[in-house]
Amino acid sequence: MTLEYHGFDNSEEEEWWSEDESECLDREQDIEEHEYTISGNKARTLKIRLFLTDEGMDDFKWIKNFVAKCTCDGITVANALARYIYREDIRSEFWERMEEPNEETCDVAFHIFDRSGAVKAKYKDHPVQRGTTVWGNELDHGPLS
Repeated sequence: MTLEYHGFDNSEEEEWWSEDESECLDREQDIEEHEYTISGNKARTLKIRLFLTDEGMDDFKWIKNFVAKCTCDGITVANALARYIYREDIRSEFWERMEEPNEETCDVAFHIFDRSGAVKAKYKDHPVQRGTTVWGNELDHGPLS
């Protein structure tokens, strides 16, 4: 099996997403698309589409969604979602604001961060809970992703 990459940019009219998804295209930013050809018994086309969107985040100007969509021969085979949180915009109400979007952001906020959005001291200083000590004070500033 060989894998061959064919790059293309936003100007190419590749509509490999569903019609329902195409309604949200005007909310997508920084679109990056990659196309690969997988050869074998039958050649297959694998496409990966990466983009930012504020879809579903109308009330939360401090959060963006990173989305990755993967199709093989036009059929969606994988989706991934990550969130980019502008922590400085909500620092004074960090826990309260992180409760709003969904249960996952709430869980992360309450388990890992203190009320102001800094990593809890136990993850930086505790002899056991700090683990390999990869979490330091540098994680107390800037956006979360």
